[in-house]
Amino acid sequence: MNATRQRVQLIPKGFSRFLNKATPQFNWEPEHLKEIRRHLDRVTTGEVSRLLIFAPPRHGKSEQTTRSEEHTSELQSLRE
Repeated sequence: MNATRQRVQLIPKGFSRFLNKATPQFNWEPEHLKEIRRHLDRVTTGEVSRLLIFAPPRHGKSEQTTRSEEHTSELQSLRE
């Protein structure tokens, strides 16, 4: 099995799976985090070019946004 194929198997296909693998200590199920994920998916697909997220401190917005960027970067590197 080549290295690229092995990397593909290590990266969960969906962002939710990626979050659970990358940071299993977090609870990613609250509705506000699901809503943020829906909007981040739209950024990833290019449907939205700018996104502002407003939520109180310590509600997971920065953590989830950072993980979204990691996930997107990994997927793009696999396509190259």
